[in-house]
Amino acid sequence: MTPDERAVQHAAIVAIAQVESVADECSGAGGTHIFLRVNDVARGDAATVHTVHAGDHGVWATKTHVGDWFVAGIERRGWRSNYCMGNPDCSLRGWCLDALPETEGVAVGLIQVADLAAGKALVTRLQ
Repeated sequence: MTPDERAVQHAAIVAIAQVESVADECSGAGGTHIFLRVNDVARGDAATVHTVHAGDHGVWATKTHVGDWFVAGIERRGWRSNYCMGNPDCSLRGWCLDALPETEGVAVGLIQVADLAAGKALVTRLQ
C-alpha cells in the first residue's frame, strides 16, 4: 500500500474530487497548488467541504491537469494562501499567488483515478 493509499484509508473524510484549477508558483523554490471540487463523498461528513487544496510551496505536481480525477483523503480545515497576506512581493515580484481561492479542506492523500466510476470502485477496494 502506498503512503497516499494509507492516508486516504485513514482519513476522516474521503471523497472523489475533480481538479478545478492548478497554480504554479513563480517563487524561487516554486511549487504547485491544486484546487479540487468535491464531487462525491465516500466517507465522513463533508457537507461543508466543497473545495480542497493540495500541494504547497516547494511541492511540484507537474502531471496534474484541470479535469483530472482523484480519490482524496481530506482534513476539514480551511486553507488560504498565507504567502500573500501582507506580502507586497506576492504578485509584483513573481510569486503568482494573488488570486488563489480559499478552501474548506486540505488533501492529506490523493490517488489519481480515471473518472468518477473508477474512484467509486477504488473507495470500495480500500474499505
